[in-house]
Amino acid sequence: WLLGQAGGGALADVLFGVVSPCGRLAETMPLRLEDNPSFGNFPGENGHVRYGEGVLVGYRWYDARKLPVAYPFGHGLTYTTFAYSGIAATLRDDVVVVSVTVTNTGTRAGREVVQLYSGLDTSRVERAPRELRTFALVDLEPGESRAVEL
Repeated sequence: WLLGQAGGGALADVLFGVVSPCGRLAETMPLRLEDNPSFGNFPGENGHVRYGEGVLVGYRWYDARKLPVAYPFGHGLTYTTFAYSGIAATLRDDVVVVSVTVTNTGTRAGREVVQLYSGLDTSRVERAPRELRTFALVDLEPGESRAVEL
C-alpha cells in the first residue's frame, strides 16, 4: 500500500527474509465498516463532509469507544520476538522519562519500535483515553538487550 517504485524489491526482500520488517500501522483497521468514525457522515451532502469525531481522530476514536479492531494503530509484525522488562518512570527536570529494557528473544536480528502512550483519567477538556507520546527504534541481535529511554 503506497509502496512506490521501489516497493517490489522491498517486498521481495521482506518475503525472502533478506530484511526483517519493522514498520507499524499509521492507522487503525476496524472490524466493521460501521465502527469507522466517518461512517455516519459519508458521503456527505451537497459536496460537504461533516467531520464529527472532534479530537478523537484515528485510533483515539476506537479507544474512546472501547471498540474491538482488526489491527490497532501501531501494530506490526517481524521475524523475531522481543521482551520488555524493568519498566520505570522518573521525573527529570519536570519531564517524565520512561525507561525500559528491550531484549531480542528470537533467533534473528530485528528492529523493535518501542511506543509510549499516556492518558489522563480526568480532564477539563475532551481528550483521548491514550495518546502516542513518542517512540524509539532499537536494532538488536538475537539475545541482545538494550536500555531505552523515552
